[in-house]
Amino acid sequence: MEKLCDRPYVLTIAGFDPTGGAGLVADCKTFEQLGVMGLSVCTAVTVQTEEQVFNVDWLSPQSIINQLNPLLSRYPVEYVKVGIIQNWEVLSEIVEVAKKIRPNLKFIVDPVLGPSMGTPFHNVVGLESSLMHLALLTPNVPEMQEMTVNENAIEAAVLWSAKCPVLLKGGHSSTTPGTDLLIVNGQITELNPLGPMGSPKHGTGCCLSAAITAQLANGQSLENACLEAKKYVYRLIHSNQTLLAYHANS
Repeated sequence: MEKLCDRPYVLTIAGFDPTGGAGLVADCKTFEQLGVMGLSVCTAVTVQTEEQVFNVDWLSPQSIINQLNPLLSRYPVEYVKVGIIQNWEVLSEIVEVAKKIRPNLKFIVDPVLGPSMGTPFHNVVGLESSLMHLALLTPNVPEMQEMTVNENAIEAAVLWSAKCPVLLKGGHSSTTPGTDLLIVNGQITELNPLGPMGSPKHGTGCCLSAAITAQLANGQSLENACLEAKKYVYRLIHSNQTLLAYHANS
């Protein structure tokens, strides 16, 4: 066996977005900038631009598992970011298979319920049974509301934090835009905006969860990982005036 690299290995299980602004391509761009070795498993192929999703072709659970097995068998992955997934039953199946290979795997799940514009990917039936396996769940306010059928996203996130930590993203908040809430066992830590809002960007949620994954793999605490990831996304949204960001870690 050839010598493995000195960087921590991380894995993204996500969709292929041909624009590269979101999904596994954006995740791997983020991983590279943050000094980890990024591996990827594809869950779906989208037909889209940065403005509109036209179609999603889902890969079968077995196809996802077939990609996953050799990577986890060979590389010392500790942290896995999960993006779009067809449904939460598929997530549970993937988690079960992955943990048989690497029992100590930690999952960071970005619960992408649908594109910013267009038809939702799936509903959330079955998600709650997967929560106990997660290191972090990263919903935005509308996603948290939909997952719990609760208009009070903070209240819902506090309840869910009894099962796994929740980072409630504040980009869609009507009261405190840009303020994220890290909630662990009901305890709330505010992560305030770093400065003025920048130009809207496609895929910031993907990049945030990927950056958190990378920072955790680099040894950061959960709170510090979320703070550093927030800084990374802040640079993305200020990188240019288009919907597709430039990636740079400085």
